[in-house]
Amino acid sequence: MSTSSAAPAPAVAILPAKAPLPLLDDGLTVVSFNVLLPNGNDGWWMYKSYQPHVPEEHRVWPFRKALMREYLLSKDADIVCVQEASAETFETDFDFMKDAGYDHVLHTKFRFRSATFFKTSRLELASEKHKDRVLVTGLRTLPPATSVPSSQAPPSQSPPPPPGNERTEVQEPSEDVDPSSKTDAQPSNRGGSTAAEHPPAAAAESSRIRHLGGGEGSADDGGGASSRSGKGRLVMVVNCHLTGGPAPERRMRQVLDGLDAARKDAVKLLSEEAEAAAAGLGKKKGGGGGGKKGGGGAAAAPGTSVPVVVCGDLNSNSGHTAVCELLSTGVVGASFREGGYPETAITSKDKRQGFGPFGDIYEEAYGGGDPAGPGVGGGMGGEPTSNGPPPTFLVPLLHPHFLSEDGEGVSARLQVALSEAFYSLVGACGNTARAEDNDPSPPPPAAAAGDPTTPGAEPEAFLPREGVEAWLMKINRSLGRGSEFRAAEAIMGPGPGGGLTLEDFFSIYASELRGGKFWGVAHDLHALGVELPGGVPWVGPYTARFDRVFYSKATLEAVGAMEPLCEEERELVAGGDCLPNSWHPSDHLAVAGAFRFR
Repeated sequence: MSTSSAAPAPAVAILPAKAPLPLLDDGLTVVSFNVLLPNGNDGWWMYKSYQPHVPEEHRVWPFRKALMREYLLSKDADIVCVQEASAETFETDFDFMKDAGYDHVLHTKFRFRSATFFKTSRLELASEKHKDRVLVTGLRTLPPATSVPSSQAPPSQSPPPPPGNERTEVQEPSEDVDPSSKTDAQPSNRGGSTAAEHPPAAAAESSRIRHLGGGEGSADDGGGASSRSGKGRLVMVVNCHLTGGPAPERRMRQVLDGLDAARKDAVKLLSEEAEAAAAGLGKKKGGGGGGKKGGGGAAAAPGTSVPVVVCGDLNSNSGHTAVCELLSTGVVGASFREGGYPETAITSKDKRQGFGPFGDIYEEAYGGGDPAGPGVGGGMGGEPTSNGPPPTFLVPLLHPHFLSEDGEGVSARLQVALSEAFYSLVGACGNTARAEDNDPSPPPPAAAAGDPTTPGAEPEAFLPREGVEAWLMKINRSLGRGSEFRAAEAIMGPGPGGGLTLEDFFSIYASELRGGKFWGVAHDLHALGVELPGGVPWVGPYTARFDRVFYSKATLEAVGAMEPLCEEERELVAGGDCLPNSWHPSDHLAVAGAFRFR
């Protein structure tokens, strides 16, 4: 008798990219999305993130906002965690969430802020903590009688829906919104809409999935389930936008501190609830930890039996990271090292979190584990493959073409392109003077001809201040802003005179590359009318999985993970239409999961 060698189907469903998330009476749904900073004063440079083929009118915030509104409201999630919000314009940037029945907590610190939205017909705010690049919120479920889908608004006319969009139509809210916004000292919008303001959706909504898979879990079985006092289930949400770059120890500490804050808040809330219940029954106060009994009759540690979701932009793609180790095993030992930073000590002694093992819902849905690092092409945005979870960051592959071999300077080909731009700027000033003596100095023929074997240039060639300002206007569209402006000012010094040599020009762009601004350099080359010798051959996008959704396995059951892209969108990216673009407003893809309470 033959046996099949086919791998068993994953226990966690892959949910369609273009469908609303399921409605779960005994659980919740969570979306996490790094939205890419809105184009306000803080994010004026967002137009640089786009490839040249994307029309200018698709790079502006009103168009991006309409795409985001259409996408987020179509998911109809219970909880939406966003990263890279701007405090200055937050209230108007996300007014559509309030119109749709969501309240929120906005982080009180940092330039790029995280915010956690929750559907007021399903959840209420119980606590909040604002940690280092981590926002921790305690949310409590409301009785099922008040649980209804979010509102539906009039049909959208702009922009067109993304390609392959098969999801339920979501109507656009009115533009007549109070433009007043809160200050940084008022992070939470506590005046969210009530269930009465959002009537149940049409009968078609009943076709939405209400249960996926098996599961014996109930909201009346222990810690976090507060049925004895008549309160709903307590859930802790840890919304992360961790530090980037070579700082694995800080990323681990940020998540550890967030989990510790979640545990302390859970202990406090459950203790207060237990005391209130005891007072109502005329009993003595107890140390209500809300923990249910485990094996051998031992009570769970106070607060650790509360469901927890950890999600967001973890800003690392170096394989099995310290954050993954902390979440999946509960402890990071002193000997642990990340693959991408083998020489960096994470901690001098064991660090533990108290909630037990967490699962990565995308690993459980797609199989596989953490990749060794960034990749090119393949596995883009959601098709099931043997390579594990799909990437969430899909941008043009530029760094091999721009960086020198040591990774610190400008490549020979980029030097040729920058030389061409520099001499064009000098020529436009009618001034090809040397810095020392102001004598005419035409550009070297080899450099002007774009010979990649002669990256050099005339070190004495000089771009006067008026040429520098013309350059800055071309790339930044205004004077007085941008890291290029600050670097040029530092070199030229105060006063009306001064200028830049070609070596100065190279050094400014080398600094941009070290800061990871490959997209900015690509934009500047296009704006200056030059390109690398031989161009940039298309071999596929740069791919990375920065965005994750983890859940506490003891208290939540994973039901489904949403595929980040539909098939048509994957084909568009594979053909060179990287993120962001005319149909997606960010360089990151959203991730989402559906969970049932155990």
